[in-house]
Amino acid sequence: MRSQTTLALLIATLTGVACEDLGVGDPAEPFDLQCSISTSDLFNGGPGRDGIPALTNPEALAPPNSGIADDSRVLGLLINGEARAYPLWLLWNHEIINDTLGGEPVLVSYCPLTGSGIAFDPVIDGEPRNFGVSGLLYENNLVMFDRQTESLWNQLLLGAQCGTEIGTNLQLLPIMETTLAHWRQLYPQTTVVTLNTKSTTHPLCFLVPTTDRSARPKSWCLA
Repeated sequence: MRSQTTLALLIATLTGVACEDLGVGDPAEPFDLQCSISTSDLFNGGPGRDGIPALTNPEALAPPNSGIADDSRVLGLLINGEARAYPLWLLWNHEIINDTLGGEPVLVSYCPLTGSGIAFDPVIDGEPRNFGVSGLLYENNLVMFDRQTESLWNQLLLGAQCGTEIGTNLQLLPIMETTLAHWRQLYPQTTVVTLNTKSTTHPLCFLVPTTDRSARPKSWCLA
């Protein structure tokens, strides 16, 4: 435990960045910060590790029973003939959904700051990984972590930039952003992830710095 604390403080000293600025939280439980990118470009987004709660296998129902309006924006995913819609409003509040679709594990991610919704195959070396929200941002974009190795994965770079999985890429899955009505026309047997997550949302607002020091930081809020 003491050696982990010393490592976190040493990294912070070498980079000139405080532990909390790197989203480390409790320095006794840091992420592995051996990175292929500059740690000075990793910023604390505000809520900290798991402060935005990722979902795992959330409730999904047929559209008439889901409580989701037809004009709602969704991310649609089709795996092995099974279709599912993920409401953007839900992803705004959770950012990551670890799910199973068509008998396969899937990872659905959404970064409100960059407006990027991406789906991945989370299986690495035959092992499905479970992902959470690290609380860190790189280039204003979501940084995920996998709970098995605690490596850090920037959403738009598609791979791991910190930890034991550096250089490992996640395989993309085809996903569509549309309305629930349009998705239902394409796939009438679709299910929809409901808002019954049993997780609290976080009414927080953040100023998000960028690596371009001349640019004004972005700001955003979790409703």
